[in-house]
Amino acid sequence: IMPKDHPLTEKKEIDLMDTVDYDYVYFTRNSGLRPVIDSCFSKIKRQPTIAYEGEEDSSVAGLVAAGFGIAIVPKIPLLDTMDVCIRPIVSPEIERYIYLVLKKDKYLTPVVKDFISFITELLSTSNIILLFHYSVKQKKP
Repeated sequence: IMPKDHPLTEKKEIDLMDTVDYDYVYFTRNSGLRPVIDSCFSKIKRQPTIAYEGEEDSSVAGLVAAGFGIAIVPKIPLLDTMDVCIRPIVSPEIERYIYLVLKKDKYLTPVVKDFISFITELLSTSNIILLFHYSVKQKKP
């Protein structure tokens, strides 16, 4: 995302390499998104110029809207209400893993089955990878 008056708004899609000359509003090291974004910069063998850091999507987006830099954030509905321009990053490809843990041989209610179907269908059209893990309760010796 970027402020609406940013030079990158002229592009419909963003190559990460085109962003390295701009200041970033970045997620803090405590954020689960930090390693994902760091890996994107590693793929292009560059480091961002971090002007500010935030822990939450909303605080990062707020700093961007105020003109403090650009940011890589998940596409969340909140962005549609903010004074920012949203552009997809097409290079490098961003991979993010989401895990779903289920107990093996455990009854799943219809609502849980619907939720799994919904998530699986939603993520099948994105570059987010959903990994299923079936937990097996270990017996104590």
